Amino acid sequence: MHYLTDRDVFDTKTALYDDRTAPGDEQDGGANDGIYPRTSIGPRGEVVLEPCALECVHQPSTKVNFLDYAIEILNGRIITDVHDKRKKMDVYANSWTFPHRESLVSNKVRYNILTSQFIRFGRRCSRFCDFLRNAVTLTANMLRHGYNRRLIQNKIWTSVVIGAATASI
Repeated sequence: MHYLTDRDVFDTKTALYDDRTAPGDEQDGGANDGIYPRTSIGPRGEVVLEPCALECVHQPSTKVNFLDYAIEILNGRIITDVHDKRKKMDVYANSWTFPHRESLVSNKVRYNILTSQFIRFGRRCSRFCDFLRNAVTLTANMLRHGYNRRLIQNKIWTSVVIGAATASI
């Protein structure tokens, strides 16, 4: 078996700090080579050595976000939910995550967002309360942005109620 790295001298502590010169002088061998810098400039202009080593972990975490999943271990159970990184960013506070109600997209496409997102929520959420929270938030946002209440109700009825009844047959 061929290894790109000599396992006998591989140092896991500094492996991601690449301050070696590569063949062809692609890197200068200085402190700014590699993924993580050896030095950084602090907020008051001071030189900070090994800035990545300053990361402080206070306690083990039981939560992680991966892609559009929020994963948590709670009382020995793995709980999953939908993760949307835009929720905590002020710049996305009133943004649209679906077509504008007056866009040239047909009603069929526009209102099928409910069906597709309900399927997504159902696959991501391990608890029904999380599914409901996400579904209510999406529905409320669509109503707030002027979508037709009757068409939303019809789509919810056909995608959730009738869909669940036919799925159990």
